[in-house]
Amino acid sequence: MIQRDVNTPSGVPEDGAAPAGGPATRGRGCSFIYGFAACVCLFVAGPAAAELTVPSGQPIAFHDEITDAAQPGAHRFRFVAPEIGAEGRGYHEIEGDFGHLCQEYALDALSTRGAAASEILITLMREPVVFGEITPGVPQFFERFTVQNGLCIWEAF
Repeated sequence: MIQRDVNTPSGVPEDGAAPAGGPATRGRGCSFIYGFAACVCLFVAGPAAAELTVPSGQPIAFHDEITDAAQPGAHRFRFVAPEIGAEGRGYHEIEGDFGHLCQEYALDALSTRGAAASEILITLMREPVVFGEITPGVPQFFERFTVQNGLCIWEAF
């Protein structure tokens, strides 16, 4: 585990670009998380990019986990999904992957470490990007879940 001070304000969106085809309807799929101006974050690197199984069948690999010290219980899990934004890999074709990754991957990872969670944010990005850095041209999709009774409950942004 590496702990580092993030100099980029957390109010800066992770990506300034909407996913290919524009943002999804009803506010889902493309949103930005705003937080405190300065924070100390915990970056947890995972095992060497092992591919995960998700409902859409797309290739996905864990990238990192970020925990903001200013928001205890909130965990951000970021995954590389190199096909997102391509034909057949728009938000609506992969939306089932978010709940699956929250329930089957993030909650399991937190449980293994004995970490408590009240909120889990799942990010899918076409390629690895630096957290907090605007990266035009790299589609990213985000979903937020509240954790209650060991279940991930989707929350609209």
